[in-house]
Amino acid sequence: MKWFGYSVIIFFLIFLVYGSYNMWYPVVVSYDVEIQKETEMDELKILLVSDIHISETIKNSFIDRLIKLSREVEPDIIFIAGDVLDNSIDPYLKHNIGEILSGLTAPMGVYAVLGNHEYYGRDIPLFIEEMNEINVQVLVDDVINLDDLFYIIGRKDYSDRERESIDILTASLNKDKPIFLIDHQPREFDEISAAGVDLMVSGHTHKGQVFPGNLITQAIYENHYGHYQKENLHTVVSSGFGIWGPPFRVGSRSEVVEINVKFVN
Repeated sequence: MKWFGYSVIIFFLIFLVYGSYNMWYPVVVSYDVEIQKETEMDELKILLVSDIHISETIKNSFIDRLIKLSREVEPDIIFIAGDVLDNSIDPYLKHNIGEILSGLTAPMGVYAVLGNHEYYGRDIPLFIEEMNEINVQVLVDDVINLDDLFYIIGRKDYSDRERESIDILTASLNKDKPIFLIDHQPREFDEISAAGVDLMVSGHTHKGQVFPGNLITQAIYENHYGHYQKENLHTVVSSGFGIWGPPFRVGSRSEVVEINVKFVN
């Protein structure tokens, strides 16, 4: 019985070390996507960042790792798919995290959307103001025509009852041009595909964060993690950079996502 007890203790120590490692040492995950539309570019490298969850746990040193990974990827453009904050904006301001996060740059800009956690803190106007100060453009049911190359749509979170439908957001767009959508929660694939979106990027699920949570998110979402194509719509869902709750992951890994897009006729 004594050796059994020791074995249990060792098992849980290994489990804790493994879970902490998966959280605190994020990786870059890469996907290749081919879009059947022409534009003046042949290729585009996107960095997808989601679910940073800045808090008293996720702060300066961990955000610095995000900046280093971004510089390794050298993206053309960066999409932030919501939940930059865990709840309140206070830790962001208290620890001057904007000074570090301002290092998240790309030649074609940085674009973000709100996640459900930005709504929890009720600091959305201040959050948008802070993001603007570090050259991150927050899209709130907004559409951008970027240099007549492609469109970027950023939606309000799915939890916002006042958000516009994807049909309205795409109604006036030239569907011959590539259309990218940033939407925090990976939902409404049928509607989004029918609206002519080529690539949708999301987060939110954390890939369940801790086993068996990944089995639950897999059952709930049509795509809970990774790259999934539905007709002409490509969806990419990240497990996220930070965490909600204890800094611990099993069955998932903290990550940023490199998406290499090729445009072909």
